[in-house]
Amino acid sequence: MDVRRAKRIARDIDNKADVLALEDDCEADDEVGSIDNDFESECVGPEKPNRTGLDRTALAELGASLKASRACDSTGQLSYVAKKRLSIDKFIDNAAAADSKATMDFMSMMVAMDERAAKREELRLERDDAWRREQVARETKSEADRQEREDRREQLHLMIFSKLCDKK
Repeated sequence: MDVRRAKRIARDIDNKADVLALEDDCEADDEVGSIDNDFESECVGPEKPNRTGLDRTALAELGASLKASRACDSTGQLSYVAKKRLSIDKFIDNAAAADSKATMDFMSMMVAMDERAAKREELRLERDDAWRREQVARETKSEADRQEREDRREQLHLMIFSKLCDKK
């Protein structure tokens, strides 16, 4: 009830200031007793004369044609309330766009992080494989060097043993 009363009061103030409401047309509500008779007579009854001499429908059509012909988004001739409504609508649209952009940015950031993590994992596996191959090569070389030293030692022992046996 308070909302309807506030809208009615705002409409009355706008009408007294000769301001054309953007989207609030004069509609009669179905509830009986909740609307005051002056408002009903305004909606249904004859229109008040205004400065232009045109009726409300002609003014609305003229306003629509002027808005359509206007190339830029100038709000210079709108009422303070209409300007506020437009700025709030624009703010809500921008907030929704920013929210969707942030969501898309977050998703692209997550995808990029996953790609980088996969690339790091792949590089880590390649480094591990290279280290293992080098380790195997070092162990093989070490084993070959040890075997060569062992063979030389045995040859030296055999040669020393044979010299000792030959002298006796």
